[in-house]
Amino acid sequence: MFDLPYGIPIDDEIDVSDGAIMPFENGAITTYLGRRSTASGHRIVRAGRIVGWIAEPAKGKVLLCGTAAKARLEELEVDLHRLIAKSWSQSALGAIAEIIPESFEHSADIRGLIGAEDSLERLLSRDLSAVIAN
Repeated sequence: MFDLPYGIPIDDEIDVSDGAIMPFENGAITTYLGRRSTASGHRIVRAGRIVGWIAEPAKGKVLLCGTAAKARLEELEVDLHRLIAKSWSQSALGAIAEIIPESFEHSADIRGLIGAEDSLERLLSRDLSAVIAN
């Protein structure tokens, strides 16, 4: 599993049950199993509540997102695990929403995070500047 962007660590007690309000506005809660140093999954937080999930699958190499990832995280957390929470800016949360929109359970949770400009246009302009530089 990959790491998400760096954020400000949260030292408060984290409750990941349904409907729980987090002690920070935007960010992520990462699940580590046992003594592993790589993440097993992430919960995405917006406005103090968990709105998205990303998890590694039991088999295969396909990333689980949304409700499938939520179920997988609940299954994984039966065993010994630790949760690390990090607070992000809204723009960092928007970057995640743009890259992995499937991780959000409801599309309404993405609204206002992704800019109005087209990411394809930004990509093409970056490619054009690389061509001109060479």
